[in-house]
Amino acid sequence: MPAIFAIDVATGYRFGLSDLYCIVALMTLRLAGPRPARAVVSAGFLLILASVVDSHHPSALVHAAISIALLGTVSLFILRGARADLWRHRADVASKSAVAGVPRPLLDELRQPLSVLLSDGRASLRWLKREQPDLPEALLCAQRIVTNAARAGEMIAAIGRGAMSDAR
Repeated sequence: MPAIFAIDVATGYRFGLSDLYCIVALMTLRLAGPRPARAVVSAGFLLILASVVDSHHPSALVHAAISIALLGTVSLFILRGARADLWRHRADVASKSAVAGVPRPLLDELRQPLSVLLSDGRASLRWLKREQPDLPEALLCAQRIVTNAARAGEMIAAIGRGAMSDAR
């Protein structure tokens, strides 16, 4: 980067050696990741501005504006790529363990008795709210609620035991 700056300022080429900062930033992104690439972009912005201050050519401002626009575009590319990587990472983590290290299949297994609890609870309320309550049907729903609540409780206890053994 300092070499590009020195050549750009010393020679005064019109084609803009400072645009090479973009190439260096993209290579840095590929080789070292987004954080070092953002540092290269920031340094490029500063060096472009420094070359404008040192230059006495009237076209220097146009050259700097074009270079800054190009470097800004590369900066947006780097930031969007980093954001996309972050979202992919979050989705990957969420797919593997949705709640504090609990595997998704176990959560799905737990979700089933809880949804049956909700369904049976609503059904029993409907049986009881009738003009003529159907107590045998409501009792059957209540028995399924107790069975599924016990099943869910056992699963939660197993998750707790697994978490405790992992902590040791």
